[in-house]
Amino acid sequence: GQSGADIAGLRAGRALQIETGGLAPIDAKGKLQASRKETTYGKAPQDAEMRELGLTAIEGEIPDTNEGWGAYYMKRTKANVDASDGTVVFTQKDLPKKVDGGKVTGTQNTIDYANSKADYPDAKVFETDKFTAQHKKELLQWLKRNNIKTLNVAGPRQHVVEAKWIP
Repeated sequence: GQSGADIAGLRAGRALQIETGGLAPIDAKGKLQASRKETTYGKAPQDAEMRELGLTAIEGEIPDTNEGWGAYYMKRTKANVDASDGTVVFTQKDLPKKVDGGKVTGTQNTIDYANSKADYPDAKVFETDKFTAQHKKELLQWLKRNNIKTLNVAGPRQHVVEAKWIP
């Protein structure tokens, strides 16, 4: 969605002068787009910022059905996980793992896909309302233990959570 944990991870990486990148959806004009125009914390990233953060477009036709969007986003999810050495997920406790109609959420799809890969560490999931010093310690230990060089950052869209950790 580029309006939640993923964009927060990209912005944090940029602030730390770490190379960032990944895939993002595009609109009918070929511009990278966020899932929302506005978030609780201000304007969602626009094409120029997303490109500056190293994002490129998901290949393939833009879907015109809800089922099509699910497959389109899953293509992005798999490519981002596949291009990384590990996935960290920032979410909140008690968020639904399924949406209306019983479909698994995008965040849960990311966790499930990462955890299904051979020779890939299980996703490190933080279900919390606030990222603490203890969480930081756990994350750093997980990164070191799994020799993570390229990190995939994932989580729900910002409008789903009160993202106190967004930079």
